Amino acid sequence: MSTDKRGPLYLDRNLLIIFCVTATAMLGTGSLTPAFPQIMEAFNINSQQAGWLITANTLPGIFLAPVWGVIADRIGRKKVLVPSLIFYAVSGGAMAFISDFNLLLALRFVQGCAGAPLAALNNTVIGELFVGRARMEAMGYNASVQGTCMLGYPLLGGAVALFGWHYPFLLPLIGLPVAWLVAFRLKNPEPKRRQPMLEYLGGALGSVNNRRMAALYFCNILTVAVSFGVLIVYFALLLSYKFGASSLEIGIVAAFSPVVSTLVSTQAGRIRDRMSFRSMIVVGLALSGLGVSLNPLAPSLWWMLVPALVRGVAQGLLNPSVNTLVVEFAPMDSRAAVMALNSTMFRIGQTFGPFLFGLIYAAGGMDGVFHVGGGLLMLTAVVVGFAIGDVDKVLASKREKE
Repeated sequence: MSTDKRGPLYLDRNLLIIFCVTATAMLGTGSLTPAFPQIMEAFNINSQQAGWLITANTLPGIFLAPVWGVIADRIGRKKVLVPSLIFYAVSGGAMAFISDFNLLLALRFVQGCAGAPLAALNNTVIGELFVGRARMEAMGYNASVQGTCMLGYPLLGGAVALFGWHYPFLLPLIGLPVAWLVAFRLKNPEPKRRQPMLEYLGGALGSVNNRRMAALYFCNILTVAVSFGVLIVYFALLLSYKFGASSLEIGIVAAFSPVVSTLVSTQAGRIRDRMSFRSMIVVGLALSGLGVSLNPLAPSLWWMLVPALVRGVAQGLLNPSVNTLVVEFAPMDSRAAVMALNSTMFRIGQTFGPFLFGLIYAAGGMDGVFHVGGGLLMLTAVVVGFAIGDVDKVLASKREKE
């Protein structure tokens, strides 16, 4: 467990280093999209080809995150994190000096392979540094870091791109000093024994082969699919077509939800004192569904802030509680693999959400996309609530046995 007991939890040195890992992992996409127009001009490519830069970076994680998780369980967290951060940084920085688009795509793929374990191992290490309320609080702070990055990186990438299309590719070089911090300053527990592979795989599969973990994974897939398939793709279009909103107005409304989510996430520990895990997840899913469904019903542009507020509260409840529960049910010996599989669920939703809701848009139009997305989230609230049951009681019994 973390040995830095001085001051507030968010100032814990080990946790601050994990925040750096989280922030580095999110640089791969958020800071790049504002430079797309310049990249398209520099390489003479169309918007579809520019989109390949995102796919090439995110797709490897679907398949490689679980592999990296198994390796981290076998050889240790740091022995995976440090080289991953180095290769992530170097491959990213090298793109700034590339003049061939195919080679650029190849390097994006390499960076995606290197970055695949980062978003899983950060939560894994948090789960091993802290227990009880502190674990939930730390997960909430990490979620707030993610929210801040979602807001800040497009602004950072856009500002840097003013100097040229290649400069945003240099930003991941921050991974080099972060790798040094992880190697020489992070004090984290590591697996103390190496099980035979068959025993290890049996334990890992056993920990996820139950209705509670399946429900948590499904929750991640669907919430991310709706986020990427509905909100990221169609939200700006709705504001533009229905209200004639400018890009600045769209940006303000779109930023409101992550701001609320970030603030709520910082209070995850206090909220957990008053709500059960099941309540946080069910209420989060229901509010998220309500927030999505309300979008096409807003009578004017600034009324769109109401569903944005509802969605922000929902995400602030959902993200820390789901990640904490996955950690709680993952045994130490296979925790990295279990968390990596959780990361894979995120990437599956991220990859296939736009395709799924593209079909819904073709069949039911813009309003149909939002209503179906919201309805699916509300239905998921019922299913997940039933599947995880009185999970606090189960966890209490689990701790007594340990």
